[in-house]
Parts: sequence; C-alpha cells; structure tokens
Amino acid sequence: MKFIAYFDYLGFKQFIENNDLDYQKRIMGNNFRDMESALGQGKLVEASHGVIADLSNHKVNCINFSDTVVFWTNDDSEQSIIEILDVASKFNRQGTTLFFPARGALVHGEMEYIDFKNENSFGGLYNINSVFGKGLVTAHQKAESQQWSGTVIDSSFVNKLVEMGHNPDSFLLTYAKKYIVPYKNGVKLEQEFALNLVSYKLNPVAFDNTSKGIIRNFGNHDKDTTHPDVQEKINNTITFLETYKSKTAFSDFDYKILIEHFQKNEFNQFYLFIIKRALYVKKQPEPDETTIEELMKVLDDKAIVSSLNPQTKDEIISAIDVLYEALISRYE
Repeated sequence: MKFIAYFDYLGFKQFIENNDLDYQKRIMGNNFRDMESALGQGKLVEASHGVIADLSNHKVNCINFSDTVVFWTNDDSEQSIIEILDVASKFNRQGTTLFFPARGALVHGEMEYIDFKNENSFGGLYNINSVFGKGLVTAHQKAESQQWSGTVIDSSFVNKLVEMGHNPDSFLLTYAKKYIVPYKNGVKLEQEFALNLVSYKLNPVAFDNTSKGIIRNFGNHDKDTTHPDVQEKINNTITFLETYKSKTAFSDFDYKILIEHFQKNEFNQFYLFIIKRALYVKKQPEPDETTIEELMKVLDDKAIVSSLNPQTKDEIISAIDVLYEALISRYE
C-alpha cells in the first residue's frame, strides 16, 4: 500500500492544439521544473547550465505522461505521509496560483510501477514505464470528477491517519482545510479536506493579485476561458481562495515582513510598507472598519515612532499624521 498524489492538468489539450512543437517543449520544460521543485521542496543546487532543484534527498517518486502527473511513496509509513503531503502541497500551490492549473487527489491504496527499456541496433525502442493499481484508479476518478483547480484528500487517506492514531483535523492543520469541494454536474458532498492554495491569510491586495494570477493561468498558452465549463472551474477556484481572505489591511505574511524590517532597524522600509497599505485602504469605496482600526493602531504606535532614526523621524511622522487625518476624515 502506498500514498498517491494524482494530478490532471487543466486545458492541456488546447495547449497542445494551439501551439507549435517548439513552444510545447518550452512549456513542458517548465512543467518538469515544477515537478522537480515539488520533489526538492525548494532546495537548489548548482549545475553546469544553472541552478536546478536538488533531487539528491527526495524519497517520493514521480511520473508524468501527457496531462497527468503522479507522485507516490514507497510505503505507507508515517514518514511517507509527511513526504507526500509536502510534495503534493507545493505542487498544488505552484500549479494553481503561479503556473499551469491542475486538479488532484491524495489517496491511500495499491499501486505498482514497472520500468523496462530495450533499444536494438536499428534504433527501435521498447520502453515500459507503467503505473497501475486500484489506488491509482481511485485517485484518477477522484481528481477527474472535480470542477476546479485544487486538490482533495480522499477518505482512504484520512482513514489511514485515523488507523495510525492521528486526529486528521490537527494532523492536516498546516496542509489543508475542510471545504465542500465542487464536483462536476453540481454534485455536492459533505465537507472534505482540500489542500491549501496559500499558506497564509491574504490581505485585499494579495487576494486581488492571487486571483488575477489564477485567472491568467487558466488562459495562458492560448487556452480558451470563455466556455461556461472553464468559467465555472475558475469561479469555483476563486471562491475557495476567498476562504483565505483577511478582513484586515495586514495579512500574516505582511506581519512577518513588518517584524523583519523592525528587527533589522529598517524603519524607513517599515513605514513605507504601512503607508502603501494605508493608501490602498484609502482608495477603497467602502473599506472595512476593522481594517481601519487595525491600520490606525499600527500607525499610531508611539513606541515604534520614538525609536526612529532622528534624521528621518520627522518626515515619517509627518507622513503618518497626514495619512491618519485623511483616513479618519473619511469615516467621520
């Protein structure tokens, strides 16, 4: 028994039909890069032709045929669960939000891999590079039935976690969230675990940018997005993304940036970041009151202001005061 992550690229047929062979090779090279990045978990190594993913330590297997990508483990041990979740999570996030959208499924089940190659003196090639098994069939059916760019965790995977003595809610907390996954023909099931599209809350700017990226990915490489079926997939994906939307001006990621600037005494960058957020909020037709309250709390932090560089402190305080008054007057 193994853990399997099965992915199906969306719009792959149109990508092939609407582009010449040289372009296809280039984009497929990018897809291979994404698979390698997921396996290497972002670790890089120098190569003769540049920097590439470091595949020296990965234990998860991968095979790609046409529009299908399959990752699988060598066993169903506890360590293998972590490894397949790490790889599938990274591939899912990259594909949907940055590169080539895909839908996928994580399952626990049977799968075999056979690799054999023979080439004769005339250049004739006989190459078996095959995967099969009931677990793969389940993963294929689960992935193909979804109506979005996203990845669901099958009940077989969750049941294995329970069998091992884990609480799925806590074990999968950093990898997935419960959601009513959209399926074809409007079928709605109970809430299932779906892999996270992002790893932190999105402020309004980040949400808008990520949404635009998802929409762009669906249409990249001369793929048609006007068909109602494609529009439904896009809308379902954006609707899921909305569950990561922050109600405040600052996301978890923003706070990390702010803290880093402050700890490094980079106060100019610290306040520039806040000012950009304030200007964005000011432009909104109906900004959220919670957003304003939080923004004002950060802008009005006298302890931080008092620690500024004396040479630039007055200018920064003046800028903050102007923004403060502009924002407050908007709500009076």
